[in-house]
Amino acid sequence: MRLTFHRLGLVAVLFAGFLGCGGSSQTAGPKAAQAVGPYAATRWIPARPSYAVAARTFRDAQRGLRDLVESFGPLVDVNAEAISQGLRAVLRVDALSPDAVAAVGVDLEGGFAVFSEGINPTVVVRLASAAQFQAFIEQQQQAGLRTQSVVSAGVEVFTAPLPNQVSISWAIADDWLWLHIGLPFAPDDTATWFAASRTPGAPTWKADWQAAQGLAERQPAVAGFADVRRIVGELGPRAPGAAACTRLLEPVSKLTLALDGDAKQMSARFALDVGTSATSITKATLAVPEGWAAATAQVPLAAEWNLDLAVVRPTVAPCTTALGIDLLRRFEDLGVRGGRAFLRSFDPDERSGSGVASLELAHKRFFAAQLDDIPMRSVLERKRQFGPYAGKALAIPMFMTIDYVLTDAVAFAAVGDGMLASVVGKGSTVPGPVVALAVQPLGLSREAWIGLLDLVDVPYPDRVADHLLRWRDARLAVTVDGARLVIAASGTRR
Repeated sequence: MRLTFHRLGLVAVLFAGFLGCGGSSQTAGPKAAQAVGPYAATRWIPARPSYAVAARTFRDAQRGLRDLVESFGPLVDVNAEAISQGLRAVLRVDALSPDAVAAVGVDLEGGFAVFSEGINPTVVVRLASAAQFQAFIEQQQQAGLRTQSVVSAGVEVFTAPLPNQVSISWAIADDWLWLHIGLPFAPDDTATWFAASRTPGAPTWKADWQAAQGLAERQPAVAGFADVRRIVGELGPRAPGAAACTRLLEPVSKLTLALDGDAKQMSARFALDVGTSATSITKATLAVPEGWAAATAQVPLAAEWNLDLAVVRPTVAPCTTALGIDLLRRFEDLGVRGGRAFLRSFDPDERSGSGVASLELAHKRFFAAQLDDIPMRSVLERKRQFGPYAGKALAIPMFMTIDYVLTDAVAFAAVGDGMLASVVGKGSTVPGPVVALAVQPLGLSREAWIGLLDLVDVPYPDRVADHLLRWRDARLAVTVDGARLVIAASGTRR
């Protein structure tokens, strides 16, 4: 996939922009603020940031980004190699490669932070060798880099233009490198951003930092927070056409995050403070059949969407109307309010398998019409009872038998003897997550994954299958915890 500077977006901003410019080292300056624990670069976070993310080391920051890309990238057809290629094309250095970054003088074991008092990000990293960095800068200058400079807080700050009306500013002091990205829609003053970091003053963000730390069971490798209302307030006047969508964020006050991982494990947790809206989300979350958790414990693939679409659709309608799209209209036509499904087995040659789908309905018209289109259905099916539900077993000659239940409120369908009965149980329901996805890739062969992904029109199914098979298990869950909406992802590599 071809990546431009625009498509790299925050990836380039947070991790690689500083590799394209440079300046002379300065060592004299004011005493830095006190760092928070092992996160050395937090000493440079200004007193009132709109957002801030810090890692114990640059290496931890790289790993955190790689984990996010490897976990969620396949959902949007992005992988770490594609990002690395794009970074090399734009910046001539692969900012995801430890060796490449170390070669230009960055200390991989030194601190990392990215923050802002508005929208434009500032990245701060520690240098292991100013001489190596300066040599890299001279190469860029020989290649045509144009710069200008001002003095701020006693340090010379350089600025250079980048494509698409983006600018980059940087400074070196006390073996730390500051890099600031100026976006075309958010102009700011060079002296202001650097002075706010170089002499940050008493922090007002300690409570937000502690909340981020509290998301993890142990001290995370990467932690951060964002004042969502403040950021939306900054962006709103610059994008009036997006007002209908930004209103969806009005309940959200803060975002906190914690990332951790090593060669075997990864975890990522994000929490959105939504205040009293948490109660509304809980009320709109549909309960799941009592046997669902037990039935899906060891399956290769299980997914749940339990947030009532009958509530979601009118809420997001102003935004989808403004964008000229309505992805949820199809579900309204189908009568689907929410649902879940799991796959226990799949044969790519026969295009058949076993599993269960469970849906909550607003009406049954669509599915009843599909059943009516099956020739000789009355001859092929027989009555079955699944807990309190009167259902049917539909035997399709030389293919499969489908157990199903269809009422005005629910629809169940299953392939596999006894599977529907185990999910329904006695017909009770229990609370479930808002959204969940669980994958145990080793439960299917590579060929089965490729066949399944191809069946549902996933682009590059062989590439996605190979990515999946690097993991032993991976899970994503969205839940409500008090006044917070918590998004938790975890995985174990092979």
